[in-house]
Amino acid sequence: MQATSTREQLLLAQHLQKTGAKFFGAYWCRFCGQQREMFGADATRALPYVECASDGYNTAASVCGATPGVKGYPTWQIGGQFYGGLRSLDELARLSGFTAASEPEPAVDFADVTPLRMGDDCKLDSPSKGKGKGEDCS
Repeated sequence: MQATSTREQLLLAQHLQKTGAKFFGAYWCRFCGQQREMFGADATRALPYVECASDGYNTAASVCGATPGVKGYPTWQIGGQFYGGLRSLDELARLSGFTAASEPEPAVDFADVTPLRMGDDCKLDSPSKGKGKGEDCS
């Protein structure tokens, strides 16, 4: 089971997709599996993956066979250049010109937030907890 993707992993996968990169691989390829693992579950679905195994799901074996730069798996095509073998995420970012978005997380506006009610009936050790009192405590 793949780990959850980080924001940066997902952004890199989307960038590779948008810039026309291709990740040529085969479902049975051990290093292709390791490459996908590096991205995590969500980002793997966003990768520009091309299945080259003739019996693979959604195969594009004819495309792989007609692409002279694909000599083994995994192979990345980035900016018209071919890069064979397992690549680090940092290297893929560098090769594709990706820089992680440096925008800060959106600020939360607390002006419209209803304050929590606090009182004796909201204490964890309150005997009334769960007996009708303290229902609107969060």
